[in-house]
Amino acid sequence: MKTHPFAALIYSIEDTLGLDQHYRKSQQISRSPYDPHREYFQHTVAIDSDDALARLHDVFHRLHVGSHLPPEMIDAHMDISEGIFNAIMRKAIPQKETMKKCERDYVRNALIPLLCTDIFIFKDKADPTSIYYHLDQLLMIDDLVTRDGNHASFQKAAAQKYMRNYIKSFFNGWENPIEKTKLNVGYSLIPELLDYLKDLTKPFYQTCKQLNKLAAQCKEGLRPGIDLEPIVAAYTAVIILQDIDKKIDLFGHFHRTYQRLVSGDEILTSLESLVRYALNIKNERWHMPELLFHTPHGVETPPHYNDCKVLLLDSISEKIASFFKKPKIYKFDNEIKLPQLNARVNELSKMVLLPPTPYYLAADPLDSYYNLYKLNENSMKFTRFSKNNFSEIIALTKPDYYKCNQYQQYFSQYIPLIEALDFIKKGEPELALNVINSVPQDTLFPFGFIKHSLAVLKIGLMYLSGDKKGFTHHSLMSQVNDIINYQGLVFIPIIASIHVVMNSKDAWLSKNEYENNSILFGGNTYNAIISQAIYCYNFTIARHCSHDAKLTHELQNETSEKKHSQFNYNSPLILHNLLDNLNDICGKILLGLDQISTDVKPVIFAKKLYHARIITEEELTENLIYRVNGSSLGVCLLDHLTIVTFFSVPGDNVENIVELGKNTRVVELLFRAYQYHQTLDEKHKKQ
Repeated sequence: MKTHPFAALIYSIEDTLGLDQHYRKSQQISRSPYDPHREYFQHTVAIDSDDALARLHDVFHRLHVGSHLPPEMIDAHMDISEGIFNAIMRKAIPQKETMKKCERDYVRNALIPLLCTDIFIFKDKADPTSIYYHLDQLLMIDDLVTRDGNHASFQKAAAQKYMRNYIKSFFNGWENPIEKTKLNVGYSLIPELLDYLKDLTKPFYQTCKQLNKLAAQCKEGLRPGIDLEPIVAAYTAVIILQDIDKKIDLFGHFHRTYQRLVSGDEILTSLESLVRYALNIKNERWHMPELLFHTPHGVETPPHYNDCKVLLLDSISEKIASFFKKPKIYKFDNEIKLPQLNARVNELSKMVLLPPTPYYLAADPLDSYYNLYKLNENSMKFTRFSKNNFSEIIALTKPDYYKCNQYQQYFSQYIPLIEALDFIKKGEPELALNVINSVPQDTLFPFGFIKHSLAVLKIGLMYLSGDKKGFTHHSLMSQVNDIINYQGLVFIPIIASIHVVMNSKDAWLSKNEYENNSILFGGNTYNAIISQAIYCYNFTIARHCSHDAKLTHELQNETSEKKHSQFNYNSPLILHNLLDNLNDICGKILLGLDQISTDVKPVIFAKKLYHARIITEEELTENLIYRVNGSSLGVCLLDHLTIVTFFSVPGDNVENIVELGKNTRVVELLFRAYQYHQTLDEKHKKQ
């Protein structure tokens, strides 16, 4: 599996559509850091002489040509697709297959039904310039599949026949479609495309890149007013089906699944309804209780977009899970014990989670970048870890089950997490880290929550150990990638920066400049995920570690549920005081501000701070948060409240950070002075 599976999927779609402009595509796809992929898809490319789009939007723009669905559905297509993908990547579904067969099982039971659903939804109200229109037409051809024994594949001859018939019908009614041109008179209409079509049945693969090139040549010989887009869309659909056959090798199942959906198969139709609701969530969310909970019309639904999105994507992943064969597990193969086992796996998946978000603050609730959201603390209940709760999982990994249990390898991957959490609960972090470090990566299945849980714990325990050997910048890239790929659908608390224009009357920083410089919400995904992991780790420790003598009677019960305010942030395993350095420097500035005028240029302000011995130049420019690159004073203060949320816990002293962060003028001066130093450093490097 690729390092970033969803990015790899988009690369594949881009390649199939002939939009790829990267000369070293395989090298680009295999890059480990996430940011090069983000930058690649954000890079602007021209779509015609007048317009340009980011690469990612270019891919979906091409797919949406000829679609007449509501614009909200079209706009949500990429976001919802990624959300579904992430939810399924995290979903734990018992597998008895090998790793390679496991991926094929997910293609069969998850990717193909979702692909069919996508085509079925977007062909709705589409015109012939739409790729989806022709995908639907082609997939309804019964002889589109050819069989060789038990193997079914794409029948190119049937697709070729569809194209010839469509081209013929397309030009019916047009008189003299060809101007007098340099084209060979022996050819009629679109000779280059017809020549290419002749070769479709040959044993090599055609590409949309070549198709688009030939279509452009054909247009030169046609009189104005003849648009070849419907023919190009039809041929593109053919090449898409060719690539699906090549890449997933389950074309017969794909073809059969789509026809079942069109025929009204109950299970597939229910999946299609959920996905359609998700795509149209902004218009339909007030009706979601009827869909999800079968409640009467008018019953209040969760008022926030993110609530609705989570509920729908969870329902979609549950529906996808039902497409997999029910596991026949030794001694658990009955209607009572199997649900109990599934419940234990589900419980284990919730042992390492981000805390519930108490609030999102927003200056502009209509801006999707920020969200206004409040959570009732009474609903914040979490089960505390107890090894005894997972005895069924442990039993399935023991040798005496081996001969009868085909799922031993699958359940064995959970043992390191159970042992690590048990050591954490006992206050033995070194042993917990040793367990995690000893896990062979090839024993962890490519789907499910396990990689995310182990990654979060390892990052937190590495910070706790303070061992600087082997803990260099980006040394935790593998764990960062596991969190990105397997965290599922999460909403990180974004407290709107008061320094960003339109967020407050004293704001001074543009949104674009903010995103380019913020260490949490800008271009440094590594830092953002590390901070998120620390936030998650501290909550996990506080949730599972006991209060010793301070335990209440309720909390002594291993299976009790705890509210957020009852968690133990006094555990020695908590990462305390990560912001001490930042807080101390902020304190020195606050004490010395009455000596320094702020009605000066940033560089002058910084020099006055140095001359007054309030702070040093290094304290302005160096990293102030351990192992967070770029965490200088001015940059940290851009997100002072969110940084406090991520990197501190109850009991830490962060008052100076909060107080100085409110002073928009001082933060502006410190940030601009830091930028000036960065510019000087760049000049010195070039000399």
